[in-house]
Amino acid sequence: MNLVIQKFGGTSVANIQRIKNVARLIEAELQLGNQVAVVVSAMAGVTDSLVQLTKQLTPIQSPLTDKQSDVVLASGEVISTGLLALALNEIGIKAEALQAWQLPIQTNGNFSEACILEIKTERLLKLINKGIVPVICGFQGVFENSITTLGRGGSDATAVAVAAALNADICDIYTDVSGIYSIDPNKFQNAKKIDFMDYDQIIHLGHGGAKVLYPRAAEIAKRYNLKVRIRSTFEPCSLGTTVNICGANMETTKITAITHNKGRALIKTATQDLPAEALQKINSLNCFVENSFWEDGVNKILLSTTNDDLPKVSEYLGNKGFSAEKNLLKITIVGFGIKRDNQIIEKVFQMVQDRDIKIVQSNVTDASITLYASGASESLTQVLHDALIN
Repeated sequence: MNLVIQKFGGTSVANIQRIKNVARLIEAELQLGNQVAVVVSAMAGVTDSLVQLTKQLTPIQSPLTDKQSDVVLASGEVISTGLLALALNEIGIKAEALQAWQLPIQTNGNFSEACILEIKTERLLKLINKGIVPVICGFQGVFENSITTLGRGGSDATAVAVAAALNADICDIYTDVSGIYSIDPNKFQNAKKIDFMDYDQIIHLGHGGAKVLYPRAAEIAKRYNLKVRIRSTFEPCSLGTTVNICGANMETTKITAITHNKGRALIKTATQDLPAEALQKINSLNCFVENSFWEDGVNKILLSTTNDDLPKVSEYLGNKGFSAEKNLLKITIVGFGIKRDNQIIEKVFQMVQDRDIKIVQSNVTDASITLYASGASESLTQVLHDALIN
């Protein structure tokens, strides 16, 4: 008997008919003789609607407004979790809907972007051992008796964290695609389904904009060596993609997937603050630190953000002491042994430059190549994919 954690995203529970379908998938897992716990996202579109409601009242975020907004945003999962528990009971499967505070799922106090610190498992184990399916709200946490939300990809993080805390055999992430592909099959041609993917590759892919499994969930899985499968709610016979430690052929270089993220912006700024102080100030913004180094008594920082968030970041930086470039295409190429293979790196750069596309910033690791390109269209992603992936 295995313990399986099943997570269902917003499209999987978008309406009552789909919720009934999810209940049947849970029933099928139980019929295999496995124990099951379930994590559920809000119904498709609900969280976005709740965000818009809160913005009508508090257009400017702050720690105080984030705390109150989290009460609103966390309500979406309460609805879907309760509905799924009702659907399970209706077909004869005992189930109990659980909010984060009922376990609890303890987080830090970073409202709207909280990190999971600990999950108490006593109540979950008691229910599972009684043959009752726990149906847990994703995206939620609790800090000092206040509701928190986990930010982008929060339900994925909840599912993987619950699986890790329970020492589950596997965590199945159900979504609207039948696994991870070498390129987005909904936008591009020649996409190849990937049966197995390494933790590091999917982390880089997620940071590059792919939304199949969010990076923070993959990072938790990697930390606990937890097997995760990406599966389709609508193609239950497909085994999807398994994310685990995957061996490559010795030191052979292999490119496995490519993704892109449109509308990115890069900001170069300089400050006399020490690195830790400078990064603490930037922490409240929706941006990522791409590079930071100390030179001639000045801390130089390279930030990435979105075109939409650039004005807010500019205002925070005081509209001076920095330069920015927007409308960039961020391309992320993932694989094995990349940093050791100069030919692959040269090929990528040459293909971009041959198209008179400016590379504004790049980064190469053993598992990825990341490019910020100016004047590039999405077609560049297809060209690179077809040249690099056999």
